[in-house]
Amino acid sequence: MSNGFLGIDESNHGGSPEIFVGVYSSNDEDIVEMLKLSKKIKDKDIFPLLEDRDFRFIKMLYDDKEEFTYNQIKLLIINEFIQIFQPKLTVVDGFVDESILEKLKTINPETKINCEPKADEKYKLVNISHRIANNLHTSYNKKNGREHERYMNKFEEYLIEPNYDFYKNNLFCIKREHDDKNKHREPYFNKPQIISKYPYKR
Repeated sequence: MSNGFLGIDESNHGGSPEIFVGVYSSNDEDIVEMLKLSKKIKDKDIFPLLEDRDFRFIKMLYDDKEEFTYNQIKLLIINEFIQIFQPKLTVVDGFVDESILEKLKTINPETKINCEPKADEKYKLVNISHRIANNLHTSYNKKNGREHERYMNKFEEYLIEPNYDFYKNNLFCIKREHDDKNKHREPYFNKPQIISKYPYKR
């Protein structure tokens, strides 16, 4: 487990594509509650926002979502980001059902998870997650296909592509071991007799 912090938010809630972003920071000032932060800032580029922070994002289309419930998507998304960064504290914008929150805490016992409505207006780290998600989604809507592809290629190394088939079959069995070289993970299951490789692309 790291000593850092993770903020998670999304853009285009319920739509397609829905962009989920996790931003990681080792600066505890990024997670101090502040006065209302603006979500309306239009950022032309992502990297000036990041400074010494790191991020990953997930782009989910309707086809990716159709076999999952809303709560299952929440579990899947939050768990993916936690597994990448292994933070000591994760703050998620919005409400998460208590059963999903308890499952996440069981899977990730060393990470404290807080889910708060309007967290993107309270915490700088979650606000940055929101602004990055908004930037990526805006590029999808406003650029033509070729422009969008070129823009998104800048961030290819930050894209997480979950194995959705794995989650469909083993939704609550998603703990992985840390690999410093490529951040791939190997799952273990609540049922210890079931062990399977998790093909994962960062």
